[in-house]
Amino acid sequence: MSFDPLQKQLALLAGFLCGDALGRPFNGLKGGHVQQLAGGEVEGWLDNTVLLPEKPDRNCLAGVHSVLGQEFLATLAGLHPDETGRDSIAMWAAFIKDLHGIDDPSGTVTSAIRRPGKPLLRALDRWAMEYPWEAADHFAPSEVSEGASCCNRALAAFTNDAVDCIGIARLTHLKEAPLTCAFIVSRAARMLADLNDAKKINIRAFVAGLHDHTREFEDELRNSDIAELWKENGFGYPGARVSEALSVLPSLIESGDDVLAERTLVKQAHEFEPDRAVTHAQHGFAPVMIPWVLYRVLGPASTPIAVLDAVNRGGETSLAASLIGGLAGVRYGFDSIPAEWIEGLLVWPEARALLENPSASTIESWLATERRLTANEESFRAPLREAARKATLNSAPKRKKTKKSSTEKIEDQGELPFAPPPQVWLEEKGDELAPWEKQRLKSERGRKRIEWKEDRRRQKRDEESADN
Repeated sequence: MSFDPLQKQLALLAGFLCGDALGRPFNGLKGGHVQQLAGGEVEGWLDNTVLLPEKPDRNCLAGVHSVLGQEFLATLAGLHPDETGRDSIAMWAAFIKDLHGIDDPSGTVTSAIRRPGKPLLRALDRWAMEYPWEAADHFAPSEVSEGASCCNRALAAFTNDAVDCIGIARLTHLKEAPLTCAFIVSRAARMLADLNDAKKINIRAFVAGLHDHTREFEDELRNSDIAELWKENGFGYPGARVSEALSVLPSLIESGDDVLAERTLVKQAHEFEPDRAVTHAQHGFAPVMIPWVLYRVLGPASTPIAVLDAVNRGGETSLAASLIGGLAGVRYGFDSIPAEWIEGLLVWPEARALLENPSASTIESWLATERRLTANEESFRAPLREAARKATLNSAPKRKKTKKSSTEKIEDQGELPFAPPPQVWLEEKGDELAPWEKQRLKSERGRKRIEWKEDRRRQKRDEESADN
């Protein structure tokens, strides 16, 4: 290797975790909303972490990473062999299952996992039913998701050549686009680490090399056993190749026009026929997210500027900022990451120990820290939940008094200055006729009155005719 492995790996780890933790509070929000809540451009850790008091579970403690960081660290922990003899991919699944917890007798779930996505949730359900696993039970047999979340594990696999970056991505994803993007991220990290000068980079040569490696991978993937699973599930091949989606990057980077780059990549992503409309570059859809990440990493922006740009743009801020932070860290080195960011990471001591010495004791310390951080966030959210509950009760409209039923009996109130309601004068009293008899007589009187009027009109016409 032409680089210091440990320093590059530390830079990858720090950049990834910092980007993840910085972007986590704004995940899923629009760029304008991000700046509105933060009181301007996000420039680092926020002093006020209660951004959405009306949504208690959306608020999180500063410096706490998301489930993406947990998966990344579980990959590092899986590099430590244990007495079971399981490979690193199976151990990753075991650590995630351990963090997820089990159902206790009270019906609650003890979980340190922080808002897992649908593919991971489905994997956890599958592993819970099939534990202990056979070798093939880890992998997603029919996952339809084309999100880029599996790329975080593939990026972590850069820290050890023995880890199969596609195998670890297949734990939750199966389709061609996310698996190809996982390969791209892992390969890009290796190529960035091999750079002699991070600031002087031949973008066209870099992208051309990445394109060729990716095209070769796609061809191998389409001739593998995984392609048979695509046929069984009716997936088939996508209409476009991710390798070709990389071809526009050199021109976009040279233009330096972020608006043009976003529009181009979003339009290009629709060639992959996404299930949902892709409207911005930091959408979770892998064919747009990964080219955008490379556009930011290969551009001229420094590590902190690129990460903060991802946070302030909104969208999948945690995923975009973590991938950009990790790859930019590999390119520019550990010193490119602000020291105050690293100091603000609440899991940094355990994370660094996992990378440098993934022993049984460091793994257990990391797992304990994950549970503690999740418990601290639950304690932080508890008063917010109570305040939101009280606000809901106070703002609920008061119940209106119900009107008395029209069939309800009303007592005779004697002489009234206004006409009494129908249920009073229609009520049968003593020897009086029943209401229906009164109605029949009234109708008969009305009919006789009409006949009388008709007789008068006929008599008048006859008299007028006689006079003429």
